[in-house]
Amino acid sequence: MVLYLWYYKQLKKTKMKKLLFVAAIAVVGLVSCKKDYTCTCTTSGVSYTYTMTESKKAAAKAVCTGEGVGPITVDGVAVPDTDSGCTFN
Repeated sequence: MVLYLWYYKQLKKTKMKKLLFVAAIAVVGLVSCKKDYTCTCTTSGVSYTYTMTESKKAAAKAVCTGEGVGPITVDGVAVPDTDSGCTFN
């Protein structure tokens, strides 16, 4: 009986450690990395680059290509739409 109780406690500890390990991996996997992305545009022969700091990749790409967003202004200058020839870096 004593051996059974000892084994049960050890099994319970092992399961808890596995559960905590899996939970820690899941939390790390769900955290989205925010990075700096650049967008290079060419309009009327003039090329310019702007940087989006601490952005998620999908959001930065949407802003750069003009997908699903309205007019964008950077430092008071209007950024052209998708027909401007912007490339996402």
